[in-house]
Amino acid sequence: MSSLFALFLVTSLANILTPGLGVVMIITLAAEYGWRRTMSGALGTALGIAFLFIAGMSGVGVIVASSPMLFAAISSSAPASSSDCRSRPGGRSLRRS
Repeated sequence: MSSLFALFLVTSLANILTPGLGVVMIITLAAEYGWRRTMSGALGTALGIAFLFIAGMSGVGVIVASSPMLFAAISSSAPASSSDCRSRPGGRSLRRS
């Protein structure tokens, strides 16, 4: 096993064992609104993590690192895709009235 792969495994384990912003958001929403209303968010978070895992293991990082134009395109599209985590599609807010 190469030292880079061992570093990847250790880093992945640390990410798995520590909650990120998605997990904190899901726990907060579950406490506030109940687990049934939060299941879609939890599923979305799990699918996102699975997508990142598959992308990382398939070598997409090497392709992106070797192409400055692709890296710039991905980097510039990230702010456009982010949104307020307290709102739903269609503009309805999760906050209670």
